Order: sequence, then C-alpha cells, then structure tokens
Amino acid sequence: MSANLCKKGNHSDHEENIQHEIRIILIGKTGLGKSSLGNSICGSREKNVPFKAAASSSSVTQTSECAYRDYNGCKLCVIDTAGFCDTKQLNEIVIAQLKKGFQLASPGPHAFLIIVNGRCTDEHIGILALLQKIFGKQALKHCIIVITRENALRNDDDDQLSDAELIDRYFNEAPQSLLDLVTNIQKRCILIENRAEYEIREQKITHLVDMIKTIEKENGYYTNQMFIEAEMQWKQWEKDEIERQELDREKRKENLRKQIRQENRSREEALQQEEQMYEELRHEEECLKREILSWVLSGKSALGNLILGYQKFKTGAGAGSVTRECESSSIVFNNRNITVIDTPGWFDTKLSNEDISKALTDSYYEAAPGPHAFLIVTAGRYTTEAEDTLIFLERLFGSSVVDYCIVVITHEDDLRDDDKTLDEYLGDSTSQLRCFVNKCGGRCTAVNSKTKDSDERKTKLTELLGCIDNIFRKKQTSYYTHELFERAAQDEAEQRQKEEERVRREWGEEEIRTEIFQWFAGE
Repeated sequence: MSANLCKKGNHSDHEENIQHEIRIILIGKTGLGKSSLGNSICGSREKNVPFKAAASSSSVTQTSECAYRDYNGCKLCVIDTAGFCDTKQLNEIVIAQLKKGFQLASPGPHAFLIIVNGRCTDEHIGILALLQKIFGKQALKHCIIVITRENALRNDDDDQLSDAELIDRYFNEAPQSLLDLVTNIQKRCILIENRAEYEIREQKITHLVDMIKTIEKENGYYTNQMFIEAEMQWKQWEKDEIERQELDREKRKENLRKQIRQENRSREEALQQEEQMYEELRHEEECLKREILSWVLSGKSALGNLILGYQKFKTGAGAGSVTRECESSSIVFNNRNITVIDTPGWFDTKLSNEDISKALTDSYYEAAPGPHAFLIVTAGRYTTEAEDTLIFLERLFGSSVVDYCIVVITHEDDLRDDDKTLDEYLGDSTSQLRCFVNKCGGRCTAVNSKTKDSDERKTKLTELLGCIDNIFRKKQTSYYTHELFERAAQDEAEQRQKEEERVRREWGEEEIRTEIFQWFAGE
C-alpha cells in the first residue's frame, strides 16, 4: 500500500504532478473528533499530525485548513473546517469558514464527511440540514456519515455485531426527520474509531476511500455552479421564512386567550395535586434522596447505574433517549440510604414537552419531602442544552434550585487521555462552561460512567456525596423543600401579573395579548 506521510499546503502547491485527486471536506460539531478523523485519513500517528486535536470545551480548529496524502496511486486532499457549538446559532464567521473550506477544495469536493459521535440527536439532523442550507440539496449526494465513537453504538452484548449490523440499527432507530434527509445520501455511513490501532484505522480508511470513489463514479464532484444555485435558494428561503414568521405571529394572537386559560387551569390542577400529596407524606420519616434531572447529552442513565452499582436504568446507543418515564431505585452506601430517580431526556426527539413535563412532576413527588440534589449531566463540552436545562429548572422550581444543582461530567476518561485534572480542564474551558459551573455554586465533579472498577466507583460516589454534604453545610435545610416549590409557583404568578400590568401601561389593551404570550413562551 502506497501511503506517504501527510503534509499541509495550499491547493496551488499541489496542482502539478497530480494524477488523480480526491478532495474531502470534514464538517461537524466541536468535540466529536473531527480533526482527529482528519489525522487518521492522513495516516498520521501520534506525532507530526497535520491537524491539532485535544480534549477541550471549545473548538481547537479556528479556521479551515487542508492537508495532503499520497494514497494508493491517488492524492487525498483533506480539508478540516472550524467546529461549531450549536447548529441553531451559527454566526457569520463559522459559515464563512465552511465556505472557505469549499474554496480550498477547488474545483470542488468529492465528499462531505459528516462527523457524529454515535448517538442520533437533533444536532445530527441539524448538521445535515445546515449542509443542505449552505450547499444545497445536491451536496447530500456527496455526503458520508462518519461515526467516530464506535463504542457508543455498542451495548454490553453487542460484541459479535458487525459494523454493517450496527449501522443498520442506527438508521432503524433514527427519527423520521433524519431518515427524510438521508434518503439522498443512500444511508452511506462508516465507523472509524480514532483511538483504534493504526492498522485497524488504515483498513477503515481504505473502505472510506472506496466509498468516495463510488460517489465520484455516480455523481462526479460537487461543482461551483451547484454552490451558486444553493446560495440563491438560501436567500429565497430566508425571505420565505420571514413571511412564515409573520403568519405565525398572527396565529399566536388568535389563539392567545385559549392558551392562557389552559395554562392557568393546568397550573391550578398541579398545585392542588401537589398540596394533596404533600399532606399525605409530611408525617413520614425523611430519607436521604438524590434526584438526577438531566436533558443534555448521553450518559444520564449510565450515571444512575454507576451510583447504584448495578444495571437498573436502561441505556443504549440508539436514536433519542432510552428513558421514557420516571424510574427510581435505592441502595445503602456507607450507612446512608440513597435513592436515584432517572427521568426522560429533556431534548428527547420522541417525547412531547407535555410528556416530559409530566415525568418531571412525577419525579418531584417521587422525591418527597424533597430532593437533596439535582445532578445536571454533561459530557464536558459546553452546549446550549446545558444552559437551557438550568433555565428550565429555574422556571419550574424557582431561582433557589441552583443552590441544589451539581454539574457532573461523565467523560472523565477523555481528561485522563490528555493528562488533565478537572480543575485544569475547567481552567482551559470556555467562559460559558466556567460561568455555567459558577451558577451552580462551583459544584462540579467528573466520573467515568462506563467504568467497571468497583474501587473507582466507590471513590467517585464518596466525592459526589461530599458535594451534596457541602450543600447541607451552606443551607438551612438539607433538601429542596415543598415551601421552596410553593414559593416558586407564587413568584411566577406574581411575575405574570406584574408583566400583564406593565404591558397594559406601555402598550395598551390592543397589544397586551401578544406581549403576554411572548413572556410565557420565554422569548
């Protein structure tokens, strides 16, 4: 196999002496192993890699870069683009870097590699939708989905499954919104574990190159004319979107009275049910409870199993959250009774907001007379989902809920691979992640939720209990009480009344409905 060392350069430096060039653009969110995949394609080992990659909560790649490799009689041109944190809040700089990546692939890329980490989420759908928005529908004919965390697809009993069987399951369990997009890419997908042995990675790269050659044979490469047409379609889409939003606002005004009545009725029913249950439970002996409320990334149920020391909550690597309703289980650890309550993921693609809200209400009653801690689970990189989780908690349980929140990073093994302590990692993190942890009183711990080491589990559980004990030392009560929940409901009602009075003073009766609805919707 002819595979010379990869080196960086400009396209013009390599136009001469090229027998056959295969141009590849890498696209993906921050932290999914995009740059590491580029190094794998280039045949790089641990040293002298063309693309910088490291465990970090912000994108290591800040601008589009290209590197080349002679491979089996052809030249691979690999373009690494800047990673992004949220497909819903892309700025002009990120879009400009994606377009620069297209320019580096002149006269046009043969393949767009969409990097994902194995578990299908709305973000995966967002990346494909983003690609179609910027480069048009024709770009999907040149797409290949690359899963960089093969172990995220495998359950404990999946050792015998082939790559093809794992990929079939990935698509079979995916939401319809993703399947609608992948129709044009013919479900092209490959597993490449960046941490695998060099020889194994080389076998996967051979398979990847063969897939790209098949695309080239069927569709050629993505041309500049296709890009120009896509830009025109994007501008038309933006115009149509503005008109759609105007129509949507008109519909909101028409439905406002009905929505307000329904919301008030639901609120009153919930308060009545809550008061009834509290009266039934207030004389029972208080027991130590721990509640897990997390809607951020995968690993929430796995953390619950780590705390319990056995497989209670169902985990999996398919599309969406595995947990569908509130579940609980208890253990005794160091003479302390610990109850873990697992809830559905807030950003589950298969559950409605109504279903999730009901499950969260059930979890609060399950923790009566009140939970001692809310554990917000994240893989370590800052996401808008983590911030939205905290905002949702404050809306439901009041601003005082942050005094009982603890951030739990579940991918401690990534920190170990980079020889970083938790404090060093947070010190190198983005200001958003540090600010998010500070909002939770600086309470943060890291665990490897997949560890099988009993001693490591006990050590981490002891650390977690220490964080919860610190909450007790700082607060007058050791748990989030029913009085706090009642106060949160009262504050929300008062704020709603003040907002109505403010709108009436400033806008008059004609505009009050629109302003109130926007306040309810959190806009």
